Amino acid sequence: MRRMLSLVRKRGPLMISDVESKARVQQWGEESVGKIERRALHELWMQGEIMIRSRRGFQKVFDLSNRVLPSNTALNFPGKRESAEFHVRRALRALGVARTQELHYLQDADRADLVKNGLSSLIKSGEVVECRVNEFPKVAVFVLKEALDLTWPLRENVMRFLSPFDNLTIQRKRLKWLFDFDYTVEIYMPAGKRKYGYFALPILWGDRLIGRLDAKANRPDRRLVVNNLVFEPNIAVTEPLKPALLEALKDFTRFQNCDEWKILRVEPKPFRNLLNKKSSSSLRPTH
Repeated sequence: MRRMLSLVRKRGPLMISDVESKARVQQWGEESVGKIERRALHELWMQGEIMIRSRRGFQKVFDLSNRVLPSNTALNFPGKRESAEFHVRRALRALGVARTQELHYLQDADRADLVKNGLSSLIKSGEVVECRVNEFPKVAVFVLKEALDLTWPLRENVMRFLSPFDNLTIQRKRLKWLFDFDYTVEIYMPAGKRKYGYFALPILWGDRLIGRLDAKANRPDRRLVVNNLVFEPNIAVTEPLKPALLEALKDFTRFQNCDEWKILRVEPKPFRNLLNKKSSSSLRPTH
């Protein structure tokens, strides 16, 4: 780590590919091995000695923190209370509403207690409010007071395909509790055990999670191949659903730099006639 820090200080921004490896180490419990310098850069980054200035492809470009941050940035180390309150604010801005255990998600026991103390402090100051979800009147949830003004019905004409790592989806237990949506990202599962696909994306429609879309971009043909489009059992085919889905497919196809989409499988059966070759779209849907 001292060698890598000295290298960044002398040479300026660098990527791991700029460094000749002097040793190979196992990477965080994985079977693969990699440069020990990669691990050193990661640890320096986690400690705040260096920061990510930019990215080139999949590679991070590291530099000294004081050369990345604006000159007027306050660098004094936050106290425990300040740090905990910052964490709670950030979590609630990401989640909207959350139970206590969701605010200290993935934290160790000591850190979890600090987060709880930060929550109590913000409740006393009035910045955070304790609320209830209608369906769970006995369960305490917490929300930033400023967010209470944002409670309007979400439009059902807007549909989004979410990342498995989106703030809404990353906590699977919360997803099941609050939205009754049982979701597992299957990229780490053997192919034979996958139920929905390698990278199935949750489908958000209004305030409901209604299904999953597993797609792959065929770059040479500029075609988005939808391997699997599966809707939840309690979702009915309705008139507003079709235009919302077509618009979402168009946006997602453009986002993937493709010109058309092809759908290979749709479930359950009532949804198979939802999309057809006559669908109005500026792109070219094919089936």
